Amino acid sequence: FSWLRNTKLVVKPDQLVKRRGKLGLVGIDLNWKEVQEWITEKRNQTIRIDNSSYNKDDDDESKQNDNANGAAYGRLTHFIVEPMIPHKEEYYICIRSHRDGDEILFSRE
Repeated sequence: FSWLRNTKLVVKPDQLVKRRGKLGLVGIDLNWKEVQEWITEKRNQTIRIDNSSYNKDDDDESKQNDNANGAAYGRLTHFIVEPMIPHKEEYYICIRSHRDGDEILFSRE
């Protein structure tokens, strides 16, 4: 795909959607080589969704406390690379399916 080499790019995990920007999980205005380096650096990191990185040395008790408080963990394995489109405002929409129906979340930030 020639656009990967000729366009400024954005890269982010295709998982753990909540708080990617606050967790430093969005690479912006990168070239293809920088995207590859960014993915290599982030690949297989374990992330805690409550706005901090998971320390692999944490003991099982602290992990259980986090889980009881709603923290979620995940290992970064899948990424999205897309063209960078400069913009002033950004909106987010998320559609989650549940057994009882779908939930649509919308945010302006």
